[in-house]
Amino acid sequence: MQSFELPEGQIPQDFRPHAIFDVHLDCIRVLTRDTSFCEIRVDPFITVFRDNSPLPGGSHYVGFALKGINHLLNELGLDINASYTLADIVDAIVRHRPASTMAIVLDLYKSNLADDVRESTVDLSTLREAIAA
Repeated sequence: MQSFELPEGQIPQDFRPHAIFDVHLDCIRVLTRDTSFCEIRVDPFITVFRDNSPLPGGSHYVGFALKGINHLLNELGLDINASYTLADIVDAIVRHRPASTMAIVLDLYKSNLADDVRESTVDLSTLREAIAA
């Protein structure tokens, strides 16, 4: 087994549920638990993360990815120069596409996400920079 060392002065941090914007994949990735998972594509815009070793009585799903964020923000009429909480983005999707698979899946996740994940701010500044380039 290979061991890894952190750069001098860095201390390992405990896992925290989070939402991040990946500019290279043009997606928002949400991860609620530090575990191995497989990605299951639901439709062209959403992929869910299924836990490979779920906790007894816990959810089998530990996150999701929203794809095509640049297109999605334009479709929703959201300003790419603004910052949004994950809850704001999910609410906008559910309102805009209420009968879509994405809306149904996101609505389920929203009710099960911890407050710190639901209210985390997704920084889209890298999207603005990529579009400008």
